[in-house]
Amino acid sequence: MTFEIYATCVIPISAFFASSLWFGNTAYLHISVAFIQMLKALMPVATFLMAVVCGTDNLRCDVFLNMVLVSVGVVVSSYGEIHFNIVGTLYQVTGIFAEALRLVLTQVLLQKKGLTLNPINSLTGAVTIRVAGVLKDWILIALSTVIFPESTITGLNIIGYAIALCGVVMYNYLKVRDVRSSQAASERIPERVAKVGFWI
Repeated sequence: MTFEIYATCVIPISAFFASSLWFGNTAYLHISVAFIQMLKALMPVATFLMAVVCGTDNLRCDVFLNMVLVSVGVVVSSYGEIHFNIVGTLYQVTGIFAEALRLVLTQVLLQKKGLTLNPINSLTGAVTIRVAGVLKDWILIALSTVIFPESTITGLNIIGYAIALCGVVMYNYLKVRDVRSSQAASERIPERVAKVGFWI
């Protein structure tokens, strides 16, 4: 590994990764574990915005509406938070955007090197991981209310988080659909080439 690659690839990605960890962990000093899990639903929104800004994704109406739905859900959940703390919320949101920028930056740097980063390698596996992640978040929220008495969940918390999760599920569905259509298109190209070759 040359110093140029280290300076232009490893250091920026590591810096955003460290920032994500620092901001995310500092948020635990100010807000509850349950509320942090609810704020993490903003991850697709942050990733989509950073991807559009960096030019690795296009601004599409259907995805944008999903992002609005997720954001509305998080706002409703935040409004229902009893122990709302603006400092902790800013720490967590900043950590989420730092992680999103790290992911997008990794994709941009790999594309510059001629490589591609496909976040969905196996469609069934990816959907299973997403479902497992949602279940994990719900379990963490439920356990945190039992273990930490100050982590009180209100009805607005649950409603807002459910709205946000609906947006996340729709976002994942759109991404899986896009990957399937691109894979189907790439599979059709060799078939057409083979047919042309046969007729020639």
